[in-house]
Amino acid sequence: MKKNLSTILFAIVCGMLVASCGNSGGSGKKLATNEVLGDLPNLVYQHNYQDSVFKAKADEEQKGLKFDESGLKAAMEIEKKYDTKREEANTKFAADVEKLNSSLAGKAIPYEMEAGLPYEITNCKIVDLDKNGNAHYEIELKITDAKAIKPNWNNEYYVIANSLDKDGNEIEGAGVGCTFVIPKAEDGATFTGKSWIGFSKPEKYVNFAKFKFVNKK
Repeated sequence: MKKNLSTILFAIVCGMLVASCGNSGGSGKKLATNEVLGDLPNLVYQHNYQDSVFKAKADEEQKGLKFDESGLKAAMEIEKKYDTKREEANTKFAADVEKLNSSLAGKAIPYEMEAGLPYEITNCKIVDLDKNGNAHYEIELKITDAKAIKPNWNNEYYVIANSLDKDGNEIEGAGVGCTFVIPKAEDGATFTGKSWIGFSKPEKYVNFAKFKFVNKK
């Protein structure tokens, strides 16, 4: 029994160590509001930072616990306390995102296109934000070169775009893509696809300006 308790406690402590080291969350400073995405990058950044603080505090409180029954009980109580704090933080975050949604839903996302694409983008806009802070967007595509459109066996055609900053530089690791269902490719035909921007590194989007649709490599 003692051996089992030690194993469980060791797993809990190690899990906290790995989590706190793997998600530092940054400094917690406020990110500037983005012209396209508003305060969304900052909300996600602050939420991630707060979560990393909870992980670090739980890790600190678990240091020095003995590998016995009392130590296991103490570790579980610490886990429970910070789980509650995370749930409260998640609820507040979801509410903050919902407030922001009213100002971002329907907002156009600026874009440009690389030469030689077999389609035109006729519309690109934010549709809504989900409770996790992802920005869902919708793209309307018009085929201009049907012969170059090659859907897969499931009639799916995938387009990709880089995210550019205000200086026109590509934001590393912030590329996006969107899948369109195209049963039959014809010049002039239009299709709509949806996807989302996930902010695993929200600080990268402070200077986000637009998408650039590019040819698939």
